[in-house]
Order: sequence, then C-alpha cells, then structure tokens
Amino acid sequence: MQAGYLNVIRKTKMDELQKSIIEALKLLIQYDTDLIKTQPKEECIRPDIIVHERRSGNRNNLIVIEAKKNYDAKGDREKVTDLVKSGGFRYTVGAVISYFPMKEFVKIKFFTPDGTWKKYLLNKKDFTIKETKR
Repeated sequence: MQAGYLNVIRKTKMDELQKSIIEALKLLIQYDTDLIKTQPKEECIRPDIIVHERRSGNRNNLIVIEAKKNYDAKGDREKVTDLVKSGGFRYTVGAVISYFPMKEFVKIKFFTPDGTWKKYLLNKKDFTIKETKR
C-alpha cells in the first residue's frame, strides 16, 4: 500500500497533489477536538493529524500523523505506534514527518501494523523519494 502512495506522489504534478490533499483534508481530518485514550496507558494524547471515517466505530481509521519541524522524539514514535497497534483504534498506518526547514529534504517514517518502520527522504526541490536506513 505504501509503495502505491509513493508512486502516485512521483507521477502527479505538485499543484494537483496539493489540491487533492486539501480537499481530502477538508473531508476526512478531525481536528484536535477529541482526545484519544490509548489502551494500556489510558493517557490522553492528541495526534497532529488523523484521517478516518467519522462514526465508523474505529473500523475505518486510515492514518495517524505526528508532524515535527525538526527531529522527532521517542514519544512521537511511541504515540504513533500505540495508535496503530492498539486493538481499539486499528489505524492502517502511522507516520512521523520531520520537515527540517534548513535542509533539502523531509524525513517521513511510516509505521505499519506488522510492527516495522519504513523511512524515506523526500527531496523538497524535485519531490523525489528514496528509502533510507537512517
């Protein structure tokens, strides 16, 4: 599934992609109006972005995203991991995005239900994406 999304990003003009994302966000994102309680810790957390179908009983939770200006912290990754692995929320995928204003790339880390992190660098100039181990 992730590879398919990356191929779409590579093939789509940026203006069209931005318009599509904005429209999708208008329809699907629930802002920080709800607190989410993770199962084992029972602490309240607020992810930066969640994409899901409202009133679906957590059956159609698509992605949870933590967005950072600089390097992400262990707590950011744990928040994403908890929401993807949680039996109650079952997000399809989680992501931690680090923008790095002074660098030429954006770092994107995806966490999937199989328990693995996939890491990518998105070049800000030409929007090419490459997998990385860092």
